[in-house]
Amino acid sequence: MRILIVEDSVNARNQYRELFSPEGYELIEAENGFEALGAIQFYKGKLDVIICDVNMPKLDGLSVCEMVHRDNIETAPIIMVTTELDPTMKKRGMDAGVRVWFHKPVDEDKLLDVVQKLT
Repeated sequence: MRILIVEDSVNARNQYRELFSPEGYELIEAENGFEALGAIQFYKGKLDVIICDVNMPKLDGLSVCEMVHRDNIETAPIIMVTTELDPTMKKRGMDAGVRVWFHKPVDEDKLLDVVQKLT
């Protein structure tokens, strides 16, 4: 199973590695939205889940989701993990195909459970 992690924080990416690698998931990492779009194009149809942050440099996570949804680039479920509490941003994400919205700090057991259910 392959997960695309879209997160600008090195610490958060390390945390995801520690959570998902022992479970047998292959992790693809992107530090910003532009890298995410490149990875999505490269692995088109071969991603099982996308875990994405909202606030990132160069291109934010919501814009990535909107582009993926609008252009039907990828069908992998998107999980947003963010500090963002604004309900209008959450609605924007859900309108762009986000399946689950978690607030940081995320409960790792719940995140792992959701990923396992979606894959």
